Amino acid sequence: MSNIYEKHLEGLQRISTMGDALVSMFVPLRWAESRPELTLSTLTETANTLLRKEGYPILSLPKMEWDKWKKQGTNTLAIYQGEGVTTLIPLPVKMNPRVVVASTFHVKPLVASSKGHIEALVLHFNKSGASLFRVNQNAEVLIDSYIPSRERVREDWPAALDKSEIQEFLEFLKLEVSGSKSKTTKFLAITGSDSRMFHPKGFWDECKLPLILVEDSFMNVMPQRALTVVRLQLANKTKEEYSSMVNKIVRAQKHEHELHDLENLGKKILSREINSLCVSLEDVHFGELDKITGEAVIRRAQKNVRDDDVLDDLLELAIKNGVNVSVVPRLYLPQGKTYLAS
Repeated sequence: MSNIYEKHLEGLQRISTMGDALVSMFVPLRWAESRPELTLSTLTETANTLLRKEGYPILSLPKMEWDKWKKQGTNTLAIYQGEGVTTLIPLPVKMNPRVVVASTFHVKPLVASSKGHIEALVLHFNKSGASLFRVNQNAEVLIDSYIPSRERVREDWPAALDKSEIQEFLEFLKLEVSGSKSKTTKFLAITGSDSRMFHPKGFWDECKLPLILVEDSFMNVMPQRALTVVRLQLANKTKEEYSSMVNKIVRAQKHEHELHDLENLGKKILSREINSLCVSLEDVHFGELDKITGEAVIRRAQKNVRDDDVLDDLLELAIKNGVNVSVVPRLYLPQGKTYLAS
């Protein structure tokens, strides 16, 4: 597993339905038209209407701590309930409110978060020493703060300490950076001072991360400007990664306008005719997918819990059959397309 979203995906897929309905709800916390508690109330009532109709127990949800999720930088809160267990997963992707009641969980948002989840480390030198932050597109987390000497730290500590003490401090920080990086860390940003003392040529190469320098004041303990710049760079990299996912499939298609019929796409996945599948995060095509034959029936709207988002079911079928999968916002797909396969 490369990140927390893939771990959640694996955990949800392990849940045995035993014929019960599984509920997936997605509540936007940022840039939403209504308060999250109102959105959740509407989604819950929609889910309960279908559950009652099918003879299943209605939802029993825990109290939601919306402010906590917002402070963590959550864009959308995913709420999964099945087998008597509620799983809450903060997502970085932006979504409109959504509820799906079906025999499997709705996992497209998890895959989108997994593939598009990137972060950076920010090492900020300041008057108190140095601070290391983990930053994603929506928020930052302070990993730790470090002082350069056991003695009382002066605001002019770079000038007060000798070269050997500075070197020892930097070597220690390099170990901290190396120990804090993950598979989703895209670069290291150093900020707080333009002095070459803190980034001598080649010094940070051992961290095996691209290095960027961002301006911010040495006198600021919190580098708000630098963090904003880094988040913008991460947003641009995410857009590049989404575009790259789509372009790879387009280039791999044998014909300029190669078409894969949605009703028969599952057959092609099972027969290993499909190597890569990319689906839209926003679009939902309700229907039923026979996971044995791969045949799908598409409907205009959901009629019962046997109806699911066929795009979501095809995505899970593709994952189980070793197909390269990705989920991207609709705007990255060719106009009029809700999925691409090659």
